[in-house]
Amino acid sequence: MRDEFPVLSGYRLLELADEPGVLCGKVFADLGADVLKIEAPRGGPDRERAPFAGDRRGENTSLHFAAYNAGKRGLTLDLEREEGREIFLDLVARADFVIDSYAPGVLQTLGLEYASLARANPRIIHASVTPFGQEGPYREFASTEMVTSALAGLLYMVGEPGEAPVHTNFPMSVHAAAALDAATGLLVAHHERERSGLGQYIDVSAQEAAKWMTFDVALRWELEGAILRRAGAALEYAEGIRRRVHWRCSDGWVAFAVFPAPSSYKSARSLTEWMQEEGYETGAFGEASWEDLDYFDMSEKDILALEDPVAKFFEDRSMQELYDGALDRAILLAPAMTAREIVESPQLEALDFWAEVADPDRGGDARYPRFLRSSEVSVGVRRRAPRLGEHNQEVYENELGIPAERLRKLGDHGVV
Repeated sequence: MRDEFPVLSGYRLLELADEPGVLCGKVFADLGADVLKIEAPRGGPDRERAPFAGDRRGENTSLHFAAYNAGKRGLTLDLEREEGREIFLDLVARADFVIDSYAPGVLQTLGLEYASLARANPRIIHASVTPFGQEGPYREFASTEMVTSALAGLLYMVGEPGEAPVHTNFPMSVHAAAALDAATGLLVAHHERERSGLGQYIDVSAQEAAKWMTFDVALRWELEGAILRRAGAALEYAEGIRRRVHWRCSDGWVAFAVFPAPSSYKSARSLTEWMQEEGYETGAFGEASWEDLDYFDMSEKDILALEDPVAKFFEDRSMQELYDGALDRAILLAPAMTAREIVESPQLEALDFWAEVADPDRGGDARYPRFLRSSEVSVGVRRRAPRLGEHNQEVYENELGIPAERLRKLGDHGVV
């Protein structure tokens, strides 16, 4: 690594974002930017989000907040108060980027829209993340992540055929996509600023960002007039022809499938040999001539005949046993890993994926993941998530020059 300093060291991002944009600030913090998370004096809603460390509900114990705000500094500021807006514009004058997730028109009402920020700092780059963007008939609609996912076509594709769509248990898929779009936009705009010296405004729609996850679905409609259907936990070769992908084992699930490809045929034959060595009946699976099998014209009875021997073999073994055997025998199989197994993964450990950060509010040291590895620059988590208003004095008094007595009065009046 030639550069021991983070790539965005010396740059500052002001974050006025909750869940839809919070990952953008996290990316910038990991890249070394000074990210100032600005919350209302009472704290933001993400501080109240479960789970909590040790089941202790509090403004500094949310594990969700810790995960997405590590690496940032924390300020409190009431932007609905004139003094708060003046302080924010002072911060803008010393910043490089702003990210917000306010509803369209709110910052304009406060006099803090991009045009006002640009007057305070012509180099400022401002990105807004909203459910549907700043224009169009949906611009003023409120939305949850699930609603935006539905309106982006993502929800329609998840679930079993003939059943209702299923929302993913992880609630930030669309919001993560939008936040990463914002981070990309800010960095692209920064590249342009290096040429022109001027900032710009970036409008990110979560609905639009989610379409990248279903781009092939939209393209299929555009080119063929076909609407792809939910396939569930299976591979669907043709209408009604589905093959199992996810298999139960003694302590969880593994993924395994045979599909039309030479590497898959080799995998199936290796599994057959393993089953036979262990004394299992391989039945139709072991007798199959995979190169000649008509994947697109099989009856349900034929498919079950292929799958039943494999299901029995998998059910009698643990995920680790199956994975170790698959690695030894070149079988295309993977465990459906839980959070515990991911944390214990020797592969991630070998990649130096985790950074240990002290966090006494949440019970001690915690390990955070890095989002990329580079041979040239330092990337990673450098501090725990901030306590509410933790860096008020450090920034307002020491950097903006607000006298201690005035800062105390601003606190007493609920401005900070």
